[in-house]
Amino acid sequence: MVTIIANQLDNRYSQKQINALYTQCKKLIEDPFDFIVFVQDDEMDLLMSTKKMDGYIDGISFHVPKYGLDWLEIDIMQHTKPNSRSLFITPNVIINNIQDIDIYKANKRVRLQDGNLAYFIFRNDKVEKMLEEWEENEDDLLYEYDAFDNKFLIEDGTIPFLQDSTATYPEKTDGNIVALPQWYEDFTEEQLDLMYNKETDLYPWLPEKMELEPIDENGNTITIDDIEASFTQEYISRSNLKRIKIKGLTGEPTMNEDLFNICYFFINRWYVGVDLVTDGKNNDFVWWRNLGETLKELGNVTFEINTGQPAEKILDNAKTLLDSGCRVFWNYVHTNQLDSDIQKAKKLAKQYKFSGFIYDGQVPEEEKTVIESTKQDLPDYKLIELETLKTRKKDDIYKERTIKFSPHVKCEGKVNNSFYLNAKGNVFPCKHVALNLITAYNSPEHKTELLYSWDKNNINEHTLEEI
Repeated sequence: MVTIIANQLDNRYSQKQINALYTQCKKLIEDPFDFIVFVQDDEMDLLMSTKKMDGYIDGISFHVPKYGLDWLEIDIMQHTKPNSRSLFITPNVIINNIQDIDIYKANKRVRLQDGNLAYFIFRNDKVEKMLEEWEENEDDLLYEYDAFDNKFLIEDGTIPFLQDSTATYPEKTDGNIVALPQWYEDFTEEQLDLMYNKETDLYPWLPEKMELEPIDENGNTITIDDIEASFTQEYISRSNLKRIKIKGLTGEPTMNEDLFNICYFFINRWYVGVDLVTDGKNNDFVWWRNLGETLKELGNVTFEINTGQPAEKILDNAKTLLDSGCRVFWNYVHTNQLDSDIQKAKKLAKQYKFSGFIYDGQVPEEEKTVIESTKQDLPDYKLIELETLKTRKKDDIYKERTIKFSPHVKCEGKVNNSFYLNAKGNVFPCKHVALNLITAYNSPEHKTELLYSWDKNNINEHTLEEI
């Protein structure tokens, strides 16, 4: 029986990433397997004392290593079944082929690029002897040796089927098992489908991500004071907030005068990653340089440029960010532009050394003209009226009705383990719900009070945890 152990000891990875790793294993491993998450004492206490455990799929179990990192290898070996194998890896992983786990027979320790450890354990005779000695002399070994590797040996090296891309943006993700940075999310549709399980629609105890609208079209803004009052140390630690996406629903984020301070607050005070989506038209060189210095460790900036001939100011702002070491992506939404325009955009993105070019195809499909042919109804002789012996057409009540059930909806808030905060301070499950409710609220013929309480779900009236 294979054992997969997710390394959550640094508590940086999200419920979504752990659920996604479990789901991939569930779909790809034919035989029964164990799935265990290694956590620290504080995280285990949180799981046991709150509803946070409800956000994980059934089948995932948790364990605190008895002696921490010093004797971590013992815990991994003990959770490996005799004559079987275990893989200890950080949770943000793409699995393209898992068959090598069943045939690999070495014991290896790998220091990943991001500093975390990965292990492959095959519980052979050598491992059995280590465990026997541990069980017989645990207290003596703890007294004589500070850590596992002072007494025992597991070979350092590489695992041949593991692609280590934990510290840099991967050019390819086609390895058998690909370990990714904690912040990586650029998965293909096929990869997302492999990671998706309807059980992940369990809404988490407190979401670990947020999408923020810093300013709307009417000039309403979220201020740094609003952010500091709502995102307290208690909330950050209890929710284990991981990442913030800043994108305007109706307004341009960089028009908010406090945007730089908001980014700085999340990254420098709480070590929370920030992804900014902008048109790149505002502010000066100094502002963009300072933003790049702030975001280069834990952030990304995406420029929405839907032309192959953008203004020089936009490219200069992007270059300022890139020169500071920040990751900058060019997002191109293709609606009705010529293919030659797309090629110009790609060429410019390469010339300016953007971190990536994101193509978003939204070309509307051609509407085909359908000529409807009218067919005369034949008389239904079962409905002949006896009095007149005349026939009449079927009434609507006799017509067959086909009920079409809607497909399962993947709720963005649940799947991404996130919530949406708009410029007025209102909290929504996602931007789609926000847009629908705000549009209805602004329409005189609609009332939204039965669907949504604007006061109870506002950060100026209640805490985020209460909401």
